[in-house]
Amino acid sequence: MHSNHCTASFRVTHKFDGPAACFCKWRGETLMRAIGPTNGGGIMSNQNDVLCLVGRILLALMFLVGGIDKIMGFDGNVKYAQTNGVPMANIAVYVAIAIELGMGLLLVAGFQTRLAAIVLTIFILSTLFFFHQYWNMEGGPRGINR
Repeated sequence: MHSNHCTASFRVTHKFDGPAACFCKWRGETLMRAIGPTNGGGIMSNQNDVLCLVGRILLALMFLVGGIDKIMGFDGNVKYAQTNGVPMANIAVYVAIAIELGMGLLLVAGFQTRLAAIVLTIFILSTLFFFHQYWNMEGGPRGINR
């Protein structure tokens, strides 16, 4: 358990173990500040946090670039989805854009990362069955889509 990092004029209403938020009441306003596990050094208090942030950003870039690419070539993506048998291809591309951009931004922000990971996993598996059916391909295309 970390020590009380709120000043004497604050009243702690809730505490968490580890890197967490210290919720304080002061003159009727709720304030929140991020604190480190032992030193009060902020959210990025150790090297592990920085590596996790870099990893989240690199992973998110894949989806953010994909979402932007779908916006830039929207009509081509709709046609590609139609030729691959995606039902309601127009709506499906809008949904794909929303998922890639929305969940990618959540990953970068570090907010609801488990939800983002679950949604992106479902998204990846669904695109696998519509667009990357390497088990039905022969030769070069099979290797590329694998």
